[in-house]
Amino acid sequence: MNKHFISTAAVLTLIGITCTATIALTAHPQEQDGVDIRLKKSKDRPDVDNGGRDSYGGLPLRAQDTKVVVLPVINGSGEKDERQRYDQAVKGDQELQKVFSERGFDVIAGQAVHRMLIDNEIDLTNEEYWNRATLYKVGKKLGAHLVVFVVIDNVEQVRQFTPVTKDQELVGKVRCRTWVIDAVNERAIIASKKTEASSKNFIFAEADSGARLIRNTVPKAVKSGVEEFVNGYRKSR
Repeated sequence: MNKHFISTAAVLTLIGITCTATIALTAHPQEQDGVDIRLKKSKDRPDVDNGGRDSYGGLPLRAQDTKVVVLPVINGSGEKDERQRYDQAVKGDQELQKVFSERGFDVIAGQAVHRMLIDNEIDLTNEEYWNRATLYKVGKKLGAHLVVFVVIDNVEQVRQFTPVTKDQELVGKVRCRTWVIDAVNERAIIASKKTEASSKNFIFAEADSGARLIRNTVPKAVKSGVEEFVNGYRKSR
């Protein structure tokens, strides 16, 4: 048989195999190891072939195998109304737990976390404890892979007028900082990431105090801090 023919056939076969593999990966971008391939190729995960393993670097690759400590959201905004400050923090707590639970993570929160904080004299309302060493300690004490911590830095409401109709509208703004810590390898996946969210009310804006608007904006700000990371994992079935 002609050597040139054999060489050409081999090249065509190789191209065919390469194309097939590329199509397969494109068609099922989230099927490998139960975690989105984008997560492995992001700055938070090495760009490697995990060879079918269900963990890498001590961290599980599936949400349902990953234990996450969700620390209580701290409201450091300076909100003067104590009730509003509490309600805003609760809204943040609820959203943070919801985001991780709905993705299928094994969430550690509530009384177990509060008891551990008290037993170890960790006061998260004190800014001195907002550091990696404290978060590593929390993760190890509770046997978790990850620790998530959010601080509400600022809340504000602004009354302004729409540019066209000149109607009054009320704008609520919330700014947060977020930490996601790898307690196994003692590294920060997300370190003091700043996020901001806003909501508007132009219907009966004059009668709106803004408190409700800010409460409803807190979940948006909290979610935006962790959403990209969480979405790297496929939802558990």
